[in-house]
Amino acid sequence: GANAILAVSLAAAKAAAVSLGKPLYEHIADVNGTSGKFSMPVPMM
Repeated sequence: GANAILAVSLAAAKAAAVSLGKPLYEHIADVNGTSGKFSMPVPMM
């Protein structure tokens, strides 16, 4: 179940990024509404 949904979601996101000519991380940032704000994830401690 969950592994199949993850694979399909990732494939759809990659396909959309390729069709727009953008890297995957940039496409995800645009969809998320945070375009131009790239940062490394920081663990919450």
